[in-house]
Amino acid sequence: WKSKVERAGKTMNTMRDAYFKEISILREQLHRKQQAANVGAEFSPIESVLFRPTEYTIEDELQKLVSEKVSVLQQRHDQEVKELERKCSQRVSQLAEQLKTTKLILARKEKYVEQVIRDRANWEKTATEVSERAAAELDEMKIQMVMALESATQSELPALGPVGEEPEAAA
Repeated sequence: WKSKVERAGKTMNTMRDAYFKEISILREQLHRKQQAANVGAEFSPIESVLFRPTEYTIEDELQKLVSEKVSVLQQRHDQEVKELERKCSQRVSQLAEQLKTTKLILARKEKYVEQVIRDRANWEKTATEVSERAAAELDEMKIQMVMALESATQSELPALGPVGEEPEAAA
């Protein structure tokens, strides 16, 4: 019985040492990964397995307890994975809907901008045409005014003789 206890104690100490060494190595790698991320460098983990539970024989009762604990942990893990998958799927659906809505809004804005550009081009064309017609009408009015002034000037002014002569004096 004492030898069994001593053997179990040595086995537990060996397991504990291997376990803590592996934890220490994993912590160090995590620290290096964070440092690499801070400077933007790439990190390549080193796979190191020091603790191998299968290398240690365990008594039947302890084996049952460990198996039960592993089963409980596996169930928790499976539940967490399912929950994460559900959340991920939900988020993907939300993002897909947002993308669809954004594309629709973008398409509408593009059509609106195209319409504004067409309207502006039409407005500029119309403004140019109106301006040209107004200029033509103004030119026509100027010509008519000049002709009217010439006509009025010729009928109201006395006939002038050759240049340098004075008009005939009224008697």
